Amino acid sequence: MATTLVTFAGGGVAGAYGASAAALRALWIPAMCCALLGGWYVLYRHRQHVTRQA
Repeated sequence: MATTLVTFAGGGVAGAYGASAAALRALWIPAMCCALLGGWYVLYRHRQHVTRQA
């Protein structure tokens, strides 16, 4: 639980700093992270589905 709290607080501080330094462009970093992780998960699940059918 402590790790979750520390990373949440660290993300809040990093987000506040990024927002003040780069305005809305700072949102591209978490948006790209979400898109990349989502794409990875889709591929992962697809591979699981394909290997189960074989």
